[in-house]
Amino acid sequence: MTAALIAIAAMWLAGLPVAVALEPSLGWRARTGLGFLLGAGMASLILLGATIVGVPWSRAVVFVPLALASAAFLPAALRVERRAERLPRPRLALAADAATAISVAGYALLATVARPWDWDFWAIWGLKAKEHFLARGLSFEFLANPDNIFAHPDYPPLVSLLYDVAAIVGGRWDDRWLGTFSIAFAAALLLVLREELERQLESPVVAALGTLALTGAACSPWIGLGEGPLVALSASGLVLVSRGLRTDAPRAIVTGSLLVGFGALAKNEGMSMVLAMVVASLLVRRQRWAHVALPAGIVMAPWLLVRYFTATTTKLFEGSLLSRAAERLADPGTFLATFVGGGLERLELWIALAIVLALVPALGRRERFLLSTIFLQCLAIAAVYAGTPYDFVWHVNSSLSRVTSQLAPLVGVLCVLGIGQLIGADAAKQSKQEDENEQAS
Repeated sequence: MTAALIAIAAMWLAGLPVAVALEPSLGWRARTGLGFLLGAGMASLILLGATIVGVPWSRAVVFVPLALASAAFLPAALRVERRAERLPRPRLALAADAATAISVAGYALLATVARPWDWDFWAIWGLKAKEHFLARGLSFEFLANPDNIFAHPDYPPLVSLLYDVAAIVGGRWDDRWLGTFSIAFAAALLLVLREELERQLESPVVAALGTLALTGAACSPWIGLGEGPLVALSASGLVLVSRGLRTDAPRAIVTGSLLVGFGALAKNEGMSMVLAMVVASLLVRRQRWAHVALPAGIVMAPWLLVRYFTATTTKLFEGSLLSRAAERLADPGTFLATFVGGGLERLELWIALAIVLALVPALGRRERFLLSTIFLQCLAIAAVYAGTPYDFVWHVNSSLSRVTSQLAPLVGVLCVLGIGQLIGADAAKQSKQEDENEQAS
C-alpha cells in the first residue's frame, strides 16, 4: 500500500500548484481534487514521453519532471489570493458532507478488500501495466503480438501507466493495493463537484446534499478498470468547461479541456467525449472553440502519434463498419429493444433528468453545452454498438452498463442544478409574496 499511496501523494503535490495557477478562482475543495487529477495526467504523459524518446523508466524519470513542472507553476500559484470561505456553514450542509465522507470511506473498504478482481483488470489494464513495467517502457513487443489482441492494444495507456508509477516507486510489480487509485479518482471528482455545485447554486445545503446523492455515480464499482479515471477526468473537466463557456472564463475552459483530454488517455470513449465537447462548444459559444479544443488535443497528441506509428488499430473498424450498422439499423425495433435489455446504468438519474427538464425548462437553455455533449456522446455510443464486429446482443449486454456509467455523474449534476434552480425560484417567489403582504399591511 505504501508505494501506491506515495505515488498518489506525489501526483497530488505536483498537480496542486498547476491547478491553482491555471484556475485561480477555485476554492480549496476543487484545488484538492484537481491537484490529483492533473498530477495523474502529468505522470502518465511523462512515462509516455520517456518511452517515445527512448529513456528507460526509473524513479528519477518520473519524479524529476513532476517536480520541475510543479516548480514552474509554483510562483504563479503563490501569487493567487486565497479564497475566503463563507462561515458559518449550515449544519445540514456539514452533515451531508460528513455523510459523503463516510460513503467514500465505505467505498475505500470495497476497493481495497482484495487486489482488483475484474477480468478486464487481469487481461487488460493490470496485465499491460505489468508488461510495461518489466520492459521499463511501453512494451511495443507485447502490444504488437497478435496473440495479445485480447488485451486491447488500442486502449489508451493512462490507467496502466499510473499503476506503473506505483510499481516504480515500490521497485516491483504488486497489484494488491492498486484499488487505492479508484478511491483517489472518486474522491477527487466529488471534491470538484461539491465546489462547482455550491458555486453555481449559491447554496451550501443543496450542493452538499446533491454531492451526497452523486456518490454512487462517482464511485465506480469497476475497481482497477478505466471507468473510474475516465468518469472523474471527463466529468470534472466538462463541468468546468460548461461554467467557463457560460461565464466566458477562458481559464476554466482551458483547465476543463485539459482534464477531458486526460480522460481521452484513459479509455477510447474519452476520445469521442473530446469530439462531442468540441462540437457542443461550437453550438454554444463558437468564439471559444480553440480554448476548448486545443488543450485536449495537445494532451491526446502523444498517444495518437504512438498509435499511428505502431499501426495500432481497434477491432471496431475491421471489415465494413457501415454495412454492419446499416444492417442492424434496418430493424430499429430490435435495435432499441436490445438496448433496453442491456441495462442503462443509473436509470433513475436519467428519469429524474427528464422530470427536472420538464419542470425547469430554463435548465435546458442554461446547460445547453452539457446536454449537447451528453446527447452527442450517446450518439457515438449507439454508433459503436451498431457497427460492432462482435455479436450485437452480447456486446450490449456485457458493456452497456459500464459505458453509460461514464455519463451518469453529468446527468446527476444536471439534476442537482435543476432542483437547485427550482428551490431557488420557489424561495424567491415566497420572499416576494412576503414583501407584498408586508406592503399591503
